[in-house]
Amino acid sequence: MNKQLLKHKVSLKSMLLLFMAVMLSIPAFSQPGQGRRHQERMRVIETRRIAFITEYMDLTPDEAKMLWPIYNEYNNKVQALQDNFRERSDEMPEASEMTEEQAALYIEKEIHRFEKMAEIKRELHENLKEVLPVQKVALLYEAERRFNRMLFRESQQRGRERRERK
Repeated sequence: MNKQLLKHKVSLKSMLLLFMAVMLSIPAFSQPGQGRRHQERMRVIETRRIAFITEYMDLTPDEAKMLWPIYNEYNNKVQALQDNFRERSDEMPEASEMTEEQAALYIEKEIHRFEKMAEIKRELHENLKEVLPVQKVALLYEAERRFNRMLFRESQQRGRERRERK
């Protein structure tokens, strides 16, 4: 009987955390200009990411309330940086067709983008250290790597399955 009660408690906690994760992630999906199908795929991936990270870090509901707004703000800044770079690089010719000046400018912009990305990551780290134990912050970084690795493997598997069907 005690095992059933414990299972029920764990299940209830997992459902609560998943619900909170989905609700806290909704602002991250309000980006205009994307196709409906792509937007839906990204929503599913983001929901899975939130659930994976929440479970991996074993976040309490209070920790989740503090983590997700900071993490969503970080993701929005990263997305804006990537969108800005993508827009500018779309205007540039292919690297093999660049003049020396264009290539030098392109390289400087790339370096600036990496520096800005590091700055955004540092800001995330400092903000998280204010609301979570450092051990949990380290778990977040590990959870991100593991989740990305899992997505990569799934993508490889889908590619193999598609090739086998042809």
